[in-house]
Formats: sequence, structure tokens, C-alpha cells
Amino acid sequence: MTREQKIIGLLSVLALLSGCQNKVENAYQACMAQVVEASEAAVGKERAKTPQEKEFAETAIKMFNTMGTATCGAIRKHCESDQKSAVCQELLAQYL
Repeated sequence: MTREQKIIGLLSVLALLSGCQNKVENAYQACMAQVVEASEAAVGKERAKTPQEKEFAETAIKMFNTMGTATCGAIRKHCESDQKSAVCQELLAQYL
């Protein structure tokens, strides 16, 4: 095996491994995007007119995002230890 073939093989393995991790991260990011979108729609930030309404909307969105971080964090938690587990596979399927 030539040096170039070894390097290509190593790079292929690294790409495969990073692709697995990226899958989990992509699912987490998709989950968070849904949280942000849903919280902004629910709070009606774009309809806030007064400074108090805008402050309330921003505070509520931060609260929803904090809850979403914990909820979406389950993707990382369950997939970190065993990406082939049923729970991880279900979470990935839901967000990818």
C-alpha cells in the first residue's frame, strides 16, 4: 500500500466518523431551529409594539429556548453513548 493510499484511507475513516457525529449535531440543530421558530410564532414577537411587549416577547423566547436546549439536548445525550440505540435512531429520524 502506498503512502497516498494510506492517507486516503485515513481521511476516509475520519470523514466517516465525523459524518456520524455531524448527523447527531444536525439533528440537534434542526430540533433547536424548530424550538426557535415555534417560540417566536407562539409569542408573537413581530406583533409586539410597545417596549414592554417587546421585552416580554424576548424574555419568553429566551425561556422557550432554554427549555428547548434541555429537550433537544436529549439527542446528544442518547446518541453520545450509543448511536445505534432505538432511542437515538428515533430522535435522528424525527429531526433529519
